[in-house]
Amino acid sequence: MFKTITKRFYNQPLARRLSLIVVTISIITLLGVTYLSLISTTLSLRQAAQNTLNRQNSGIANQLDRQLQRVPLLLRDTIQPKLARTYTPGIEVPALRNAMLEVLSDETDILFQRISVYIPGELIASFIFPNPRDATDILARSIDSTSLPADAWFTTVNDAAQSGWFGPVTDLFSTPSGDIITVVVPFNDPAGRRLGIIWADVSPSTLLQLLRETVANEGGVSTTDDGFSFAVGRDGQITTSYNARRRDPTELTRLSEIALQTEGITDIDGVFQDQQNAFAINSIMTETDWQFITVLPDSALPELPYQTVLQIALISAIGLLALVVVVNRFVYTNVARPAFTLSNTAEKIGGGELTRKIPLELREQGDEIGTMARTLEDMRRNLEALYNTLEQRVVERTHELELARQEAQENAGELRAVYDESLSVVSDYQLQLILQTFVQRILRLLKVDYCGVWLLRSNQEEVRLVAHTYPDDAMTNMVVPLGEGLSGTVTKERRAIMVDQYSSFPQRLNLPNIASIERALCVPMISSGDSIGAVMVGRLAEAAVFNENDQRLLTLFANLVSPAVRNAQLFVQLDDARASADRANQVKTRFLASVTHELRTPLNLIINNLDFMRIGAFGDVNEEQEQRLDQTIRSSEHLLYLINDLLDVSKIEAGEMQLFIQPADIYTVLTDALDTAEMMMDKGNKRAQVTFTSQVEEGLPPIPMDARRVRQVMYNLISNAIKFTLKGDILFTVKREPDLVRFSVRDSGIGIPEDQHDRLFQAFERTDNAKQLAIEGTGLGLPISRYLVEAHGGELNFHSEAGEGSTFWFTLPLQATQASSLTTTQMMRVVSRD
Repeated sequence: MFKTITKRFYNQPLARRLSLIVVTISIITLLGVTYLSLISTTLSLRQAAQNTLNRQNSGIANQLDRQLQRVPLLLRDTIQPKLARTYTPGIEVPALRNAMLEVLSDETDILFQRISVYIPGELIASFIFPNPRDATDILARSIDSTSLPADAWFTTVNDAAQSGWFGPVTDLFSTPSGDIITVVVPFNDPAGRRLGIIWADVSPSTLLQLLRETVANEGGVSTTDDGFSFAVGRDGQITTSYNARRRDPTELTRLSEIALQTEGITDIDGVFQDQQNAFAINSIMTETDWQFITVLPDSALPELPYQTVLQIALISAIGLLALVVVVNRFVYTNVARPAFTLSNTAEKIGGGELTRKIPLELREQGDEIGTMARTLEDMRRNLEALYNTLEQRVVERTHELELARQEAQENAGELRAVYDESLSVVSDYQLQLILQTFVQRILRLLKVDYCGVWLLRSNQEEVRLVAHTYPDDAMTNMVVPLGEGLSGTVTKERRAIMVDQYSSFPQRLNLPNIASIERALCVPMISSGDSIGAVMVGRLAEAAVFNENDQRLLTLFANLVSPAVRNAQLFVQLDDARASADRANQVKTRFLASVTHELRTPLNLIINNLDFMRIGAFGDVNEEQEQRLDQTIRSSEHLLYLINDLLDVSKIEAGEMQLFIQPADIYTVLTDALDTAEMMMDKGNKRAQVTFTSQVEEGLPPIPMDARRVRQVMYNLISNAIKFTLKGDILFTVKREPDLVRFSVRDSGIGIPEDQHDRLFQAFERTDNAKQLAIEGTGLGLPISRYLVEAHGGELNFHSEAGEGSTFWFTLPLQATQASSLTTTQMMRVVSRD
């Protein structure tokens, strides 16, 4: 919607738009001024009315205050001195009554209905004045203090030595009791000593009648239908109210709390049912220490007369109409018509009529229109001159663009040729084929007579001719020190060199095949930021010299091919290193197999002889000798286990490990493994600290396996559990699953930290705990066991946490698989996996 209005506005003529803008601004300004004037006038009227109401309310409060103050003055100045002179200890109530009759005989207008005297511990008397009063008929009454509450209000006032107005308080001397307003003065003897208090009671009806008379006499502000007034005592209680019969006492209390916060006028809300705003007028009654509050609706304040508003609106409309006429005429004469002329002329100039001039009368004006006309005329003249110059420049630029296009096409063709030639070079990975293809493509690309490729040798001090135009020449593989010759200099300095007279070049190499070369160009070969060699090309003397374009193409070609050359070099180095490593590994494996075999035979003989000696086959042995022989046998057996493990590793790496897999009874293997475990428990003296338990499922079928190797795996896992469990229990379980049998060894030993799990199946690797506790082992048992299990087509793995023990398990399939026919490479990977 807004966009549509804006578009329509800008489609209007300039004069109309200016008129609309001026008129709109004028209307807004005029309405704003009028509104502010009305608001200001209304506020002034309201303020004046509020001030008048405030003065009236203060007048009522002062008049009511003076009327009420007559009561304490009468008590203090007349009654109290007379009673003080009359009083003697033990005086009777009739004597006080006679004294009071004598004092009040001349008083005709008395507001109170009763006077009471309280002397603590001695007297409580009440004197009632009939209404209408008869001076000779004042009722005197003596009150029994025991019939009154111990915390009666007058006892509290007397104890606190207070005086003044109080109430509403409970009337304790009448039946039925009600609320009264009372004023208290001290009762002192002639010497000024305090005897008690004297107070006068004013009924609420008397106080209300006094308020009505005061409001009527003062022209009170509460005479409206909605307004009401009330008085608040110094203790915050409502003492009397006017025109507030329909108001709840709690509402009056709330209003008093709001009004008492400040003296004067306070805005309040939530008072009247029509939700109109209201205000409260608070006036202080200084003598009684009360506050007189009047609440009025805002409708009580005067509003601006309707006729005044209508007159202001009429005057504004007439002024606005006159403004529209004057502005429209002025805009059309001084802005719209000259602007239309300038716009029409500018449109003609924009259409190409550069000879059309701006009217002279517009250019001679001294205002902004004249300035615009002169500027537009200057612009027309400049455009005319520029147009003539531009035509000449267009012709020149068209010719230059054509030359640049032709040059760009030539460069693109050359770059495309370099790219195509480089693709044929980098597609191979054999170094010599790459170099020969590189040479042939350069000959064709640059139309040269010679090309040679020199590569930096591994000693980083020489360059070698590895490929050139004549591959069968005896100069192939010629070596030149780095920094000598054209190729050595370019390789060292890593910059291209062009030579127009190569025959007189100081570092020319006297090669037979390039004796006729007179023009030479050599660029470095860069790979990964390093110089790996140089490419040299040459032309005969009658050929054109090399230029920067030739250098650029050769440099680009060399940079594209250099990474492929370097990769091919690395492949050659990698193949050589791999072959050397294979040869060294084969020698190591043969040596290891030979040594372990030669060691095992005599070691078996030593163990057997030691065993015969221990059992007394060669003569009696004492206890100490038997212990020594046991230690020697255990050490020899440990060495034999190490040799057997080394022999197994050598067989695996050499691809000579043979497994004889056939269906076999698993219970026979389990019996041997458990017997071995019992022997290890006895030898290690662990019966007292470690409990070994086995749980084997019954009815297991024959399993395709190499029984000796499976027994070796079980022995490795059980022996590890016994060695690494210093105290606790070991559980060996065997159970059948759908297609396999699972073997598990769980211990409560020292456990394996998580950061050492990856090292566990690496050959010759042992955990830090095993080294710190000096637990014997070679680090070969688990790698060999994993190989043997996987060679059966099973899986070996574990779960362990430091301090929580370990669980090692492996599985064997119930059906023979192809996993038992691993290749030599696969076997080596199982043992030496990282």
